[in-house]
Amino acid sequence: MNAPSAKQLGAAVATVAAVAEAIRGLGQVPSGELYANVCGTLSLQQYEQIIALLKRADLVSESGHMLSWVGPKL
Repeated sequence: MNAPSAKQLGAAVATVAAVAEAIRGLGQVPSGELYANVCGTLSLQQYEQIIALLKRADLVSESGHMLSWVGPKL
């Protein structure tokens, strides 16, 4: 398996940032509704990995299927 290129890493970081910003901007959003808006761009597996990453970073919490921003207020 080849290491990702700088361009691929940049795109991945931008994608995670965009999902985080969507949740932050809304305050809270049903996970299914958010996925429905990105499913043309991300696979379900990619989406779930991003949400898990944001939860591990203590930026997002999930209760039921509701995602809530718990990170810093900007």
